[in-house]
Amino acid sequence: MAGWIKIYRELADHWLAQNPEKLGWWVLLLLKASHEDKKVLVGNQLIELKRGQIIASLTYLAELWQTSKRTAERFVELLEKDKMLSRCVSRKVSVVTICNYESYQEKRRGRRADECADAAPIGIQSVSEIKKNKEDKEIYNTTTAPAYTCESEQDFINRYRAEGMWSDVALILHIKSIDDCQHLFDRWLIEYQHNGDTHSSYTDFKKHFIQWARITIQKENQNGNTNRQDKRRGVQVVANSAEDYKGAF
Repeated sequence: MAGWIKIYRELADHWLAQNPEKLGWWVLLLLKASHEDKKVLVGNQLIELKRGQIIASLTYLAELWQTSKRTAERFVELLEKDKMLSRCVSRKVSVVTICNYESYQEKRRGRRADECADAAPIGIQSVSEIKKNKEDKEIYNTTTAPAYTCESEQDFINRYRAEGMWSDVALILHIKSIDDCQHLFDRWLIEYQHNGDTHSSYTDFKKHFIQWARITIQKENQNGNTNRQDKRRGVQVVANSAEDYKGAF
């Protein structure tokens, strides 16, 4: 892979600079992001990538960063929360979009270096730039929205299934079978969709499922214990009237 990317000095003052390892992860994402619009064949599906986008599942990111899948997920969620990237996951592909990529990696030749002095790092909004030109900021927000968004309930469902975190869910819920986890998820989908529940974020969606699953498992375990106790005790005979004492024992 040839070429280069722009890295601004303000990045040294960003919160990422407090953790050199995660700073390196972020820079790797910038290097791996597509520098031009292109089409990529994934299986039998043709994906059209824009500048600043990359096809990257959690498994791929974990391998790229040489860390666990769970750690990679937490870092991605942190970047999403800080609006440094956005992500959309379908059943077959996961697309990561670097926010503001087009603004800070624009193709300009012969531009003097001092003209970039007030620009923010990739994916980070500069406070001085916002104060300097609010109108430009508003235009940018309306013209450079990510090509992929994940705001609907169906997007959350597809994303959860595509990430395949069932082994982690089984560990959290103390369930031996991954099939049982998937069955629980399907039961929860039916219930929360019937109730008309919605979620403000993907994190909220996941927390809701885990909380519901824990309560459901606890209730089912309690019911199972009660049934086993009844079987051990047998059926209790109670005499309520004189007629109950008639007849041979």
